[in-house]
Amino acid sequence: MTYYFDNNISPHLARMLCELEVDAIALRDDIPANTPDHEVLMRLANSGRVFVTGDRKMRRDPLTKVVLQDRNVTCLFFAPFWDHLQLWPCAAWMTRHWPKVDGFAAKMKRGECAEIKQRGSCEFRPIT
Repeated sequence: MTYYFDNNISPHLARMLCELEVDAIALRDDIPANTPDHEVLMRLANSGRVFVTGDRKMRRDPLTKVVLQDRNVTCLFFAPFWDHLQLWPCAAWMTRHWPKVDGFAAKMKRGECAEIKQRGSCEFRPIT
C-alpha cells in the first residue's frame, strides 16, 4: 500500500516512514506544491494509493468533495490533535501508531475515507 502525504504534513515524516519500510511519498516530492487539492486527488483516482492529510476542510470544499466521492480516492484525515503537534512529537506519534493506521488502511476499500484519532485508531468518515 502506498501512502501519499499532503503538503500540510512534513515531507520529513513521509521520508522517515520510508526508512521504516513504509511505502510513503511526500506530495511535494512528486508534484508542484501549489497544485490544487482537487487536481491532486484526480491524480490519485483509482490508483490504490491512500491520501493522508491534516486538512479536514477538504471534505467541505464542493469541488474536492465531488472528486473524493466520485473517483474512488481513499483518504485518511488526521483528527484535530494533529494540528497542535510539532515535528518531533509528530515523528514519535508516527513511529508509535503507524502500524495501527496501516492495519486499518489495509482493510479500507477504494473510495473510503477515515479519520485518524490521537491513539492511532481510525474511524470511517463518509464524505457528506
